[in-house]
Amino acid sequence: MKTTEEITSKNNIEGLNLDGIEMLDMSDKDFEANLLLALNTVGGCTDYRNDRERPYDGQEHTCLGARGKQLVEGLTMRDISDCIVKGFLLGAGKYSCISSIEEWDKNWTYKGDDQFGDGIFEPSSEMLERLKKNEFVADKVKVGIWRYMDVYDIEDDFDPLAVKDCIMCEIEKMMGIFPNVPKIKEV
Repeated sequence: MKTTEEITSKNNIEGLNLDGIEMLDMSDKDFEANLLLALNTVGGCTDYRNDRERPYDGQEHTCLGARGKQLVEGLTMRDISDCIVKGFLLGAGKYSCISSIEEWDKNWTYKGDDQFGDGIFEPSSEMLERLKKNEFVADKVKVGIWRYMDVYDIEDDFDPLAVKDCIMCEIEKMMGIFPNVPKIKEV
């Protein structure tokens, strides 16, 4: 096993440039705090700054990395508003699939996949009535019967970053570029 000194003296691990990256020292009295900082800063510099000049140094498949360099083109403000509402409903709304698989099979019929590989499901008449009563607001997006006012039926307990990710995906879909992720690099 290599020592920290051997790793940092080379400043290169199998093609990864480590210049300026400190190795954590477990004997350091601040190790736990430093480890928590490292684990919580996977978004790159966005974790500690939010100016427009910051680099896109987050994980490549996120809007904080290479995916985030994409300019939004060809959309109106209403299109973006639609994407925001749909993203909120998908990221924070309640899905009917949280019940049992038997309940799902009883209420939904698989009809194939859309151009993005997402499954297309048709609700039963009973499920359609439940959707109209806003019992499962996230499913309304899949069926195409969502409305702006549905966001008021979202429960308080949700992940705001999941909402952000859903909004970005909806914008990419509307632009016709989803999924806008870098190709996998062979090593």
